[in-house]
Amino acid sequence: MRKHSFLAVSAVLAALVVVLSSNSNGRATQGNAGNTGAPGENTCSQCHGGGSFGTITPTIQIFEGGVGIGNPVTQYTPGVTYNMAVVVANSSGQPNGYGFQMTALTADGNQPLSGFSDLASNVKQKTLTVGPQAGRTYVEHDGVTTNNVFAFSWTAPASGTGTVNFFASGNVVNLNNANSFDNVGATSLSLPEASTVNVANLETEVSVKNFPNPCVDRLTIEAASVISHVVVVGTDGRIVAEQFPQSPRTQLDASAWASGIYMATITSQEGTVIRRIQRQ
Repeated sequence: MRKHSFLAVSAVLAALVVVLSSNSNGRATQGNAGNTGAPGENTCSQCHGGGSFGTITPTIQIFEGGVGIGNPVTQYTPGVTYNMAVVVANSSGQPNGYGFQMTALTADGNQPLSGFSDLASNVKQKTLTVGPQAGRTYVEHDGVTTNNVFAFSWTAPASGTGTVNFFASGNVVNLNNANSFDNVGATSLSLPEASTVNVANLETEVSVKNFPNPCVDRLTIEAASVISHVVVVGTDGRIVAEQFPQSPRTQLDASAWASGIYMATITSQEGTVIRRIQRQ
């Protein structure tokens, strides 16, 4: 009987270790759950704790240039792809690894959003199909890593989506194959949609010229103020050109574009407009 009891206990402990360590491959991937602190979710602190790594401070960073290049984005332009990162910092100790999980929801109704791409080697994504978080897409760590920066891209949703809320949880671990002696932090970020101008009123409300239209090899864009961002998207949703001019005038090379219709989103100091472009 003692031998059987010992074997049974050993089996339970072995199974427990597998369950506890499986989340090292991502909570959504392995556990089919979100722990970002988003509405209806806990954070990783529900399981992990007791560590000696001090205060854990995850930050959600969004930039138009590379991660950490230029000023952080304070509002998004629909359809534009941004560089993002979740950075997990700890105030003390020497952890053996870092993990994270993040999701994006609309502020209006908490509807799930995706749009993640260009994942770094320590990042993966998972869209849940069952359970209370079904439909939500998560980016999360791909195995425990010593790199505390998790980088990826995010394409902003369609016009009219409104403010997007990002929720993230970061985990700092000691790799003891258990949930003990780790530390966790959580954060969120609200990103409003940039105001756009009705296409019918572009000429009167925002002074932007684009010529020639139709274009062949070159497209020139001029504004009454400094143009900070231009992105041109085809009808298939693919970005064919993107610039950050920081000047009232810029030119785009259209020679490689296929003939057809494109939409140019132009952001200047006056506001953001959308222009219909034809390439012959």
